[in-house]
Amino acid sequence: MKELSSTPTNPLLQIPNPKEIETREILKECIEARASLAYLSRVYDSFKPQKVLFENLATIETLSVLTKSKAFETARFDVVAELKKLYVGQNSRSKLRDIHLFLQSSHQSTWVKKPSVIELYEEAAKTVMLSEQDEVFTAMEDLIDPNNAHFKNVSAWVDFELSFREDHLDPLINQAISHVSFRKLNHYKGNAELIGSLADPLTMKLRKLLSYPCLTLHHYFFENKDEYEAYLSEFRQQGHWRQWVSFYCSATSDRAQKITRWSDQLVNLYSRTAHQISRLIPANKAKDITELIFTRPFCQRNDVELCPNIADNETLARHLKRLVEHGILEQEKHSYTVVYRNRALVDLILEAIE
Repeated sequence: MKELSSTPTNPLLQIPNPKEIETREILKECIEARASLAYLSRVYDSFKPQKVLFENLATIETLSVLTKSKAFETARFDVVAELKKLYVGQNSRSKLRDIHLFLQSSHQSTWVKKPSVIELYEEAAKTVMLSEQDEVFTAMEDLIDPNNAHFKNVSAWVDFELSFREDHLDPLINQAISHVSFRKLNHYKGNAELIGSLADPLTMKLRKLLSYPCLTLHHYFFENKDEYEAYLSEFRQQGHWRQWVSFYCSATSDRAQKITRWSDQLVNLYSRTAHQISRLIPANKAKDITELIFTRPFCQRNDVELCPNIADNETLARHLKRLVEHGILEQEKHSYTVVYRNRALVDLILEAIE
């Protein structure tokens, strides 16, 4: 492939010539994928509170790589304990936003010196593949260690992403290139399609394809793993960019459309439930409780720390029991612990990961 002199050089791979890759068919697929992302951004931007949507999207993406049959069982208390860990993990996904803001205001000579960005990457790495957290943590820790042999490539990749936002290629084509180059940063042999997807929401945000890093593609790549590896192999061995870009556009359109439809359902469920709760509980407390049961579909009385307008555990438990009486929540007892389940939200989440 012939490289254009006006195109920035990616230190990890050769950038395709626009004439070779921007065919009418490919550009049509790019336009469709960008339209799907734009609609998802509108849904996200219009929904308040945004953390409810973001944290549930993170839950879906995380559960998609866990054992689905065990994801929401509460027959044993240890499963509830595991769900608690899941909440901690999914909340750290918001660190991606902080990574974006930091990279947007930094450059190679300064970003590597700030400890916070290393901590942010570690947190993001822990969460993207919760089912293999230790392995991913180790792989990403190697990448962000300045003493590691691969670190110079990470620095170069960051610089490339910050500079390569011109109109050399369609943004979706740039995205497909970014995914490949990010995968080349490491030699992790586990579910590599998931590691490769770590940076997708960040780079989509950088390219203004998304208003917020709220979409990852690893669920699609995981379900189509054979095609994923085959197209990447064709690119690496024969330089066939078009097939890979087409596949990446399909993944983007598919996930964005599915998540948009699911988000619409979540918005409707949240609105209906908030209205029901507002008729049962004082307004300031109702808002806290509605957000609680929609960010933690299994909650307990000691979650009062997440409800600033509720004084203590007893008050929260009293309100949650009232929601049980009106059929909004279900109550389960595990030894001395009572768990309140938002069945409607649980069913909606399970539907999304089928």
